[in-house]
Amino acid sequence: MGMKKVKKTLVLTGFMGSGKSSVGQMLSDRLLIPFLDLDREIERGENTSIPEIFKNRGEVYFRELEHHYLSHIIEGSPIVLSLGGGALQQGRNIELIRKNSILIYLKVPADVLYQRLKNDRNRPLLRNEKGQLPGEAELLRRIVLLLEEREESYLQADVTVHIRPQWNIKETTNEVIRVLSEHAPATHTEHH
Repeated sequence: MGMKKVKKTLVLTGFMGSGKSSVGQMLSDRLLIPFLDLDREIERGENTSIPEIFKNRGEVYFRELEHHYLSHIIEGSPIVLSLGGGALQQGRNIELIRKNSILIYLKVPADVLYQRLKNDRNRPLLRNEKGQLPGEAELLRRIVLLLEEREESYLQADVTVHIRPQWNIKETTNEVIRVLSEHAPATHTEHH
């Protein structure tokens, strides 16, 4: 597919470990528009890590920050933006995004997410009450429960991309571009 001008911000959503940041970066390189990761922007702006914000201020405070940063970023010129896994839990974020952008859900099966996340130490919501990563069975259970809880909001995306377990970042990005061009010819019309 030839490069076309992107007219709207492309927002990637999906569960933690679904590849939003990696795919977002490659998509941005391919479409020649900037890439931002909402969580990284929050960390940069607040000068601390997201696990620290969760620990010191709590999830409610974090969700307020998230909405604040999102509303500023989404107003600008077209970019590729990856969201944190829980950003769509607030209905107001979904409205904001759908008004200004194309929302893309990277849908990855729970067992694949488990394989990707089982050694990841930086996911506060997967930890137990003591702040430790749980055992394998408990971790898979947590992923399944959290995914079930969030699926409804993810499915409000304009486009859902079903990601196969064997795909690498490039194959996933190709599929996102393919699905996007089918979904919304209006989003990239002008050929260069």
